[in-house]
Amino acid sequence: MTRMIGLKQAKMDFEQLTEEIWRSKDRLLIERDGLPIVVLISIDDFEDLMETVGELSDPEYLASIREARAEYKRGEVDTLEDLYKIAEGTE
Repeated sequence: MTRMIGLKQAKMDFEQLTEEIWRSKDRLLIERDGLPIVVLISIDDFEDLMETVGELSDPEYLASIREARAEYKRGEVDTLEDLYKIAEGTE
């Protein structure tokens, strides 16, 4: 969930707000003069975001996603039953 708060209020309540965001994993959009200027997020959300950015900047990773999507569209998928057969060595 993303809440909005004014910059002046955020300054006054900063310690409490950081504790809330850290515990709840919510996001806080801070605005000045009605315009969003910064977002406060938990460290966990930040690390997840940075990991995603890294993955999306990797051409090989993106190519593998595109190929997997194409295989899925062509119906080249294994069912759970297929995977059990593979694991059991009966296929």
